Amino acid sequence: GRVVLQSILLVYGSCLELSLKLMWCVNIFDKRVMYLDGDVQCRSGPGSVFLYLFLSILLPFPLILAGIWYWASRHSPSNIKKNFLVILEASYREGCKGWEAISYGRRLLVITVFVFTNGELRTLLIAIIIASFLVVHSIFTPMSSRSGNRIEAICLASLTAVACLEGFK
Repeated sequence: GRVVLQSILLVYGSCLELSLKLMWCVNIFDKRVMYLDGDVQCRSGPGSVFLYLFLSILLPFPLILAGIWYWASRHSPSNIKKNFLVILEASYREGCKGWEAISYGRRLLVITVFVFTNGELRTLLIAIIIASFLVVHSIFTPMSSRSGNRIEAICLASLTAVACLEGFK
């Protein structure tokens, strides 16, 4: 259980980004084709069924993660509680134990904006999203240690700065 959950948490962002890119279609002449492969007609064949199935799990994942956390923290036997909650709660203080779902929600927002927008709009939206999460993180300080909160704040501030600098290219 623990290894599966850790694996899912590690590959979530990459799988989501690739899945959303596979959903992105462009017009080439009079054909609608996939952005990643101009030879493949957009959303056709059995692969599209699997893609929609995959996205139906990936997109609500932050809510699923919050649900798993809620259920495990209140209703599960102690061994399941131990396996899941150690992963989801270990670095967060009391009152912010479900913060991992918020973290994945942020990833979902940033990846969605990254895939479906471009240019200055992409840069602006990503900077706003990350800066907003920096403010929320600074208000709630969800990590159990001061150094954890500082490191996360520095990372979010750095990402915001990079996004802003990208706009000046």
